[in-house]
Amino acid sequence: VLRVARAPSTIASDPPPAAANGPWPAPVLPEQVLFPPVVAPINLGTVEVRKTELKVPVVVRADKPIKLQVRVDGRPVEAGFAQEPAAAGSTAAVATMPLPSPGSLVQVLAQDENGVSEPSGFLVGPEFDAARGGETAGSPTPRPPPQPRLFILAIGISDYQLPQYKLGFAAKDAKDFTDAMIRQKGRLYRDVQARTLVNEQANLPAILAGLKWLSETVEAGDLGMLFLAGHGMNAATGQYYFLPHEGNHRQLAETGLPEAALRDTLGRMRGKALFFVDTCYGGNAVGTASRELARLANDLASAENGVVVFASSSGRQLSEENNAWGNGAFTKAVLAGLSGGADLTNTGRITFKALDFYISEEVNKMTSGRQTPVTISPLGVPDFAIARVAE
Repeated sequence: VLRVARAPSTIASDPPPAAANGPWPAPVLPEQVLFPPVVAPINLGTVEVRKTELKVPVVVRADKPIKLQVRVDGRPVEAGFAQEPAAAGSTAAVATMPLPSPGSLVQVLAQDENGVSEPSGFLVGPEFDAARGGETAGSPTPRPPPQPRLFILAIGISDYQLPQYKLGFAAKDAKDFTDAMIRQKGRLYRDVQARTLVNEQANLPAILAGLKWLSETVEAGDLGMLFLAGHGMNAATGQYYFLPHEGNHRQLAETGLPEAALRDTLGRMRGKALFFVDTCYGGNAVGTASRELARLANDLASAENGVVVFASSSGRQLSEENNAWGNGAFTKAVLAGLSGGADLTNTGRITFKALDFYISEEVNKMTSGRQTPVTISPLGVPDFAIARVAE
């Protein structure tokens, strides 16, 4: 939850009277106001295009040592940086990176101890193909980018080893989500590959193996989705854990899936990354995990990680299930949105921002305002399609 402190308004008045023994003392001001780095707008005329790589000159205004990062379509990519002479208070460097596909958004960010900069970037247009000896810029029949591949790891646990943890629809939610996205093969994606782990299949070794598969398989230009439904837990150390089938909230370090495993998996994927998480159930021995899940979601959606996160609820709300829905409220709304409900502009395409709006409205209606889904996306990442409506 983001809380903004509003400064009291200033009201004009007569100056205060002088103190008895002399003038009023001068106010004590902070020694220095700290700002994050600022990346100057990138001049496309200075970008060097080669057969397989780009060289992008960047200038950063910063008072502290900086770390530079390149993102393509919101995802971190490996890049080399060669520093160049610059004016005092600035850092100049040339970023060398693999040549992205046409239509990609390239962004450069800088980070120092004061924070992360706003991204500075550009779109890879047809002139880049012309520069590397491909199509001519402005060709009447430009080469369309290939359809992406989709990779899904869906995990849902209703029947836990400890019966007091039982849930109604978490396993079904994972299966239904996978089935909905598999139907996208041939629509938005040229290939869809999925692994679904439910109930006793979703033990800790199997989950770790699935995460490894996802992180190593998703390439640049692909889309990777991780779906979690089950119990989450806050450890006394302030860490978030997802409970696998054999999980025990009294032995989280030994039996739980730590947040570091989720962060590493989603952060290492080279393509776009979406995380659907529904782990704040109430009325059970496990309780809720809202506080640490919210922190993890914000961390994953930071500029450094670049993950779009769909969380089932906000604050200390609970995620609801109902036999009448046949799913949890969150998944019910996600499935309806992907089936066409979130095609708000009648274009046949479901974007992640449209899905965010749709599920927020639907879950709010289904639960009479008791549950509010939250979607967090990285700064500067443009909206993109995640599904296409059947014709």
